Amino acid sequence: MEILSFLLYAGGRKDPPELLIAAFIGLALGLWMLRRSERAAMKGQQEIETRADKNEITEDEAASLVINHRFRQATQKLMKTLCIFLLTIGATTPFLAGFPLHEYWHPWGECALLGSFAVFIIMVLSLGSWMSEWFARHEARQAMR
Repeated sequence: MEILSFLLYAGGRKDPPELLIAAFIGLALGLWMLRRSERAAMKGQQEIETRADKNEITEDEAASLVINHRFRQATQKLMKTLCIFLLTIGATTPFLAGFPLHEYWHPWGECALLGSFAVFIIMVLSLGSWMSEWFARHEARQAMR
């Protein structure tokens, strides 16, 4: 709780609701995007399982397709979050000292910085998911040989 109060009242300001709003909006958008891509991955897996149940493809082919599909989804999710992170960093840059919008650091620069921090956390989680899928794909390919 002390960390939250430090973040809220950094710089001696006593009216930081816009910072919380920016953080919650950044986290909500990132989580919504991640959840949406997971639903798409589950839909693709169900389609592959349906094809395997109808004997259109063998079980080995189905397993390979599912693994590749999950890896592709994780890669797309990582690329999306990386692009959004770079965009938020780019949006924060004009508010830094020495740039023309520095006089508007309070509250807009702080909001942009907090939003990019929220997206950074989501990007790190996406990177962990991608690494997990990469290792699973590597192990599955080793097992199939």
